[in-house]
Amino acid sequence: MQNYIQTHIQQGLYTNPRPFPGGCRYFNHLMGWDDYHLGKHVMYSYRSAYYADGALPNILHAHRHYEVVLYLGGESRYVSDDQVLLPQPGDVIVIPSDKSHATRLLNVGVYNRHVLYFTPDVFNFLGPDMSPPEALLSQFRCLRILPEYKERFAGLFNQLHSTLSGNRPDAGLQGFSLFMQLLLMLANHSVPSQETMDKTPSNVQLIKQYIDENYHTLGTATEVAQHFFYSREYVHRLFKQWYGISPAEYLTRQKIACAQELLAQGRSVSHAFTESGYQSMSSFIRAFRQQTGQTPSEYRRQASGKR
Repeated sequence: MQNYIQTHIQQGLYTNPRPFPGGCRYFNHLMGWDDYHLGKHVMYSYRSAYYADGALPNILHAHRHYEVVLYLGGESRYVSDDQVLLPQPGDVIVIPSDKSHATRLLNVGVYNRHVLYFTPDVFNFLGPDMSPPEALLSQFRCLRILPEYKERFAGLFNQLHSTLSGNRPDAGLQGFSLFMQLLLMLANHSVPSQETMDKTPSNVQLIKQYIDENYHTLGTATEVAQHFFYSREYVHRLFKQWYGISPAEYLTRQKIACAQELLAQGRSVSHAFTESGYQSMSSFIRAFRQQTGQTPSEYRRQASGKR
């Protein structure tokens, strides 16, 4: 979660960060909502914003923490590598750790949801043998709260929002208690919503898979299009339609993610440059800075200080 905060600050997405009563930290997001961090391992926000066509800034990405979304409104689909979820208001989207996903708006309007992020370490206080509830959190899926618990579940989210936004001195403790209640209710009083599931088109999956497996040898998105005997424009339009990001941008992200992992392991900048598939060191440094807000050397120094 600390990397999430740091990246958002470096990219200028967080403004006005400040401590918060009850052991929380508050950040105002550039998109207009507030994020509340409960200690090191949990973040909550209520997000309601109007988006024009194509304006939702949610592209294909992955993160080390879990994500649970109570979807309230705004016609949208949640896309992973090979799945598409079309939730109804009141449904819950579960996104596992390290699962690539994106949200795509189907129509102009207000996109409205409660969001929880949390790391596996949030359960460590229960002892070394305690692990996240894998049966609940291991799959990208849509869950439906049982009718008799639906109002209570939504009420817990509303209570969490009012607790954290009300500057209460016990906000951290109350917020963590409500977080645990939400997870328990989700685990015990929900069922998979099969009718909300669909598949990402096979040709889109194959394009993504090809980039994932060959990013270190690919130079441009044109090479991807040529591999499939498509035009570059067609691949760009198709990929972005489903994943919210162009194949060229996605290729860059995969290269930089590879470099970040190697630098975090203590490998040299030159090794990360070579393994990520760049041909020009200046292009590598420029792309790395654009993605992370740091140079490779700065990122490596910061990562080494955490080991």
